[in-house]
Amino acid sequence: TAVVWFRQDMRTHDHPALLEASRQYDAVVPVFIWAPEDEGGAPPGGAAQIWLRESLRALSQDLHGLGAHLVLRRGRSYADVLTELVREVGAKAVYFNRRYEPWGQQVDRQVAQQLASGRVGVREFAGYLLYEPQEVGVGAGYTVGHWGTLMPFYKACLALGRPRRPLPTPERLASPSGVCSLTVDSLGLDSGVAPGGENWGASIRRAWPQISQAAALQQLRGFVR
Repeated sequence: TAVVWFRQDMRTHDHPALLEASRQYDAVVPVFIWAPEDEGGAPPGGAAQIWLRESLRALSQDLHGLGAHLVLRRGRSYADVLTELVREVGAKAVYFNRRYEPWGQQVDRQVAQQLASGRVGVREFAGYLLYEPQEVGVGAGYTVGHWGTLMPFYKACLALGRPRRPLPTPERLASPSGVCSLTVDSLGLDSGVAPGGENWGASIRRAWPQISQAAALQQLRGFVR
């Protein structure tokens, strides 16, 4: 059994961590953890939390269609919640797509260290950017240590070759039954309704009636055309 930790990547298509876990393990436990206290940067605001709520609903449906159940947990520490979940399901490894914000990388290092101390494997993947930042080097002529304009950066990216093709969605997933999970509504995310009853989130839902992987792919196809 492997745990796949979802963060900013609410999708099943072109998800390196999910696909590789499905190939290496017979059972996969997808999990999303809401732990805003463990975020070094500013936690998602109210509008972002509405997007998160709807994205989690859509992701849960997508995973259900593949045979898996999305586990939702709430806590103060990502490392502690993951450690507890790993023990519950008897997982041998945790898979996730890496983050790039400094505070996100620090959290991921803490998670990896705590899991490794319990002899749990950790595998992280590049699943968020077209090119990994550490692979795009500043040329020797840039003594200030940064890109002055777009074109030198663009050419440095092209020198690495084309980005990889999108990865397929796993054909089928299997998850162990009986794993405890919160619901989207019980995570504590902002619902968009003020204490006085004003439904300020309704305008967001009207503007974006579908907040999902399918809607994002539709927007992408329209942009590419």
